[in-house]
Amino acid sequence: MEQVDRENMAGLRRSLKRLGMVIAEVDHELRYVWIENPHPDFDASAVVGKRDDQLISRAEAKEIMSFKRKVLASGRPAHETLAFNRSDGLRSYTIFAYPIRNERGAVDGIITVGFDVPSPRA
Repeated sequence: MEQVDRENMAGLRRSLKRLGMVIAEVDHELRYVWIENPHPDFDASAVVGKRDDQLISRAEAKEIMSFKRKVLASGRPAHETLAFNRSDGLRSYTIFAYPIRNERGAVDGIITVGFDVPSPRA
């Protein structure tokens, strides 16, 4: 998948939700438009309209927001593995981000798909 067209968003969202991934859309200001399957530390309805720097530590927010800005600016998909401190310990997620293009072909947001990366067994 290289990008997401706005008119295909609803079907894609339904399909990804069934797989249990953390999926979300952020607008060009990095504010959440929606989120599905967030970590239990977060209430999906409370996340909408906020940026990562309003939800998590400044250091963690800096990393993920920089990643998202890169995708918005380049218009190209990217992926990265990032770690976050949560109530149940350190969690790592491989996050894929895809530009969302409007009917004129301009990037007006991104969709992120996060996979929880299991910790290696000792």
